[in-house]
Amino acid sequence: MIGIFDSGVGGLSVLKELKKKAPHLDVVYFGDIKNAPYGIKSQEELKKLTLSGVKVLLENNATNIISACNSISTFMVLEEVGLLSDKPFGIVEMINPTVEKYSQYGDGILIFATPATIESNTYQKTFEREEVKIKTQDIPELAGAIEFGKTPEEIQRIVNDAVSKSLENDFETVLLCCTHYPFVADKFEKSFRDKNKKIKIFNPAEAVIDSALQKFDTEKGTGVLRFLISQDSPTFRKMASEHFKEFIYTIEII
Repeated sequence: MIGIFDSGVGGLSVLKELKKKAPHLDVVYFGDIKNAPYGIKSQEELKKLTLSGVKVLLENNATNIISACNSISTFMVLEEVGLLSDKPFGIVEMINPTVEKYSQYGDGILIFATPATIESNTYQKTFEREEVKIKTQDIPELAGAIEFGKTPEEIQRIVNDAVSKSLENDFETVLLCCTHYPFVADKFEKSFRDKNKKIKIFNPAEAVIDSALQKFDTEKGTGVLRFLISQDSPTFRKMASEHFKEFIYTIEII
């Protein structure tokens, strides 16, 4: 059983990639909507939420875990995480697979992410090990706007503001380093197009799932899909229905 952990709907973009490549795998997904969004929380808060979220997945029979949240991926390799179970379990986080796949684009990379992800400096340091110096642009409002169902017009405004600020940098490649952002990739494309800026936009979920499928045992499974959420959410239910309508799944509030 693969466990996927995020603050809410964002990780569904990672789950979508997993189900596209390995629909037979059994998955338990925990969306911690009660504490969303994670991207504006302190490092200490994120550490506690990471340990709590991993514990939920392990208690619900996850044997391997994917961190589908960039803000908590910094903490997914902590020694304390491994102490949550007396049985060994695998972990795949967002950062290392992303850097491994996209460092080929060199210094022309800009990442859009939450304040917590950028302030952790983890992406910057990991890319630097590959001799790549990236640019960054945080978007404090966007994950929450997506999570709680703001209007398309409001989301476009938030994206436009971030894109305008990003143009102070020189880049040709964009990585959407918050798992919420790929759901509004069209808004980024429109904003760059309106500003006559030609760029390539990538969703790191592909790199993360490729890494997970290489690392985990992926032969067994019957396609079980369980959603656990810490607070009910019409937005979550709507997005689960839209993106996983071909699967039989359950949603439980815990």
